[in-house]
This record gives sequence, C-alpha cells and structure tokens, in this order.
Amino acid sequence: MDSNPSLPGLDDFLRSLERIFFAESEVKLVSGKTGENQLILNLRCRLSLLDVLYHFRKGNWGHCGNPECCSAENDHLKVQLENLQNRNTQPVDI
Repeated sequence: MDSNPSLPGLDDFLRSLERIFFAESEVKLVSGKTGENQLILNLRCRLSLLDVLYHFRKGNWGHCGNPECCSAENDHLKVQLENLQNRNTQPVDI
C-alpha cells in the first residue's frame, strides 16, 4: 500500500473531490491482482449534518440532489474518476 502515490492527474482529482464534497482528502494506492490501480479515498468533512443536508438538497454536494436532473454528467465523482482514468494507461478504481 502506497500512502504517497504518484499517478498522472491524481492531484487534480483530489482537489476536485475536496471542492465538490467540501472535504479534506487523503489517498492510498493498492495494486490489484491484475495490475489495476486501486485507490483508497479518505474524505474528512468538517461540516455539520445540517450543512451537508442543506448542500445536498441544493444540488451542490457531490451530485445533483434532484432525481430528475441526475445523469452521468451530474455524477461528479464518476466524471472525475473518468478524467483520472483518461490520463492513465492502467485502469483506476476506487
């Protein structure tokens, strides 16, 4: 387990998650049996439950809070993971 991984685009990925989820992030890298990069994410949120629910309902907490507008484009975690994958030659998974 590497607690200081070096993957192309990883810093941008982590900054995006911190901004989207209003959290501090840490990541560890584990090499899978088939050679894929498996990330272990730790997001520490310093907001109260009421703050989290407020932002979730407004639709700016990691994804759209309204079921009618939820789509692949609005799933920010999925989009950021795809961006990270596009910058790496080996598969990346969380």
